[in-house]
Amino acid sequence: MLAGGLLCFGRRAFGLLPSPKSYDADLAARVSPSVLAGRPGLPPMLLLSSSDDQIVPCAQTERFAEAAHAAKNDVAALIFEGETHGSGGWFCEAGREAVLEFMRYNELLLPEQGMSGTDPTDAIGKTMRALNLAPPTDFPGGRFRMAAHRRATLRLRPLRARRESY
Repeated sequence: MLAGGLLCFGRRAFGLLPSPKSYDADLAARVSPSVLAGRPGLPPMLLLSSSDDQIVPCAQTERFAEAAHAAKNDVAALIFEGETHGSGGWFCEAGREAVLEFMRYNELLLPEQGMSGTDPTDAIGKTMRALNLAPPTDFPGGRFRMAAHRRATLRLRPLRARRESY
């Protein structure tokens, strides 16, 4: 979310990234996550990407993960096949399971802790209905294990075609 906000507002709003009118390739390279990906010692990361994302191309996520893997960083990437920006990932049960697994593995949640508050599936469903968005695609759950995939890219294929009604 933060990275997306910085890319949208750039230097004009927060002074962190160049604005399109004064694009400086050297400055952009210094703040690019791609440059940092190859440095050893990065914190563990879980990257969720959609294969058909037109906002943040999946190839960028894959390049970041490859550079991080080469530097022996624990960066796991989950790619949701056939999905676009804002679908797959957190919006499907398999993505939410992966986030919880990542958080538990890295001791950010206790083993028995789950999502707090209301059921995230219901909250996401209500939002999708309110915005008249297509229902989430079902992906196989329980496949991601941080211990096994901490330096891997895992591609998830849908279980079946997208449901027509919500």
